[in-house]
Parts: sequence; C-alpha cells; structure tokens
Amino acid sequence: RELKKAGFIKDENYIEFINSAFLFAYKDKLFLIDHDLCVLEINDYVAIGSGSSEAIGSLLSTEGEDPKTRIIKAIKASAANDIYVDYPIILTDTETTKFDIITEDLESEIIKPRKKKESSDDAE
Repeated sequence: RELKKAGFIKDENYIEFINSAFLFAYKDKLFLIDHDLCVLEINDYVAIGSGSSEAIGSLLSTEGEDPKTRIIKAIKASAANDIYVDYPIILTDTETTKFDIITEDLESEIIKPRKKKESSDDAE
C-alpha cells in the first residue's frame, strides 16, 4: 500500500506493475521481484536489467567456479557489451554484510585469466 501511495506501483487497466525488477537476498536465499510484482525464489542463478543476456551466458559457462568470480565475470561480460553496465561492481555477503567494491583494475587481480590450450596448429 505504501509503495502505491508513493507512486512506485502503477495501475493500468486494473493490472498493477512496477517499472523495475529487483533482486532481494535474505540469508542464503535469493528472490526476484518482477515487473508484475510476482515474487520468485531463485534456485540457481538469475540476471536482470539491460545486460542480463550477456550475464546469463557468462553464468551458464562458469558453472562450478567460485561464486564471486562468476558474478564478476558475468558483470564484466555485460559491461563489455552494454553501455548501461559499468564498473564499479559492488558485492555484499548476506552473512557478514561486508561490501566489496571491485573496480576494473581490481577485477584483473581477482580473476586469473585462463590459460589458452595449444591447438595442433600452434604446436607445429
């Protein structure tokens, strides 16, 4: 009700919606509050916003890696391909409520580049 009074919830043809989507973390659970105000519990991973397609592709390709590294790689992929996504990356831990601010310079220290496999052409 308060969100509606403040003008955050819109009503068009008797259908309520908001102009944004939100991710909400509580303890070890992640929730998505979508444009239509539905609340979904996320079991694996999710990305929202203008760079979400790039982020989802990155998250899919980094399964099994450290969560912090996966998140940074996903946002890096989004920033490389979407003008609305950029550094700094701000991460928080829901257990400690500690914040990490990752700049583009710090990102290279956290994420070690993969070693390229030699192809048969390179070996000759």
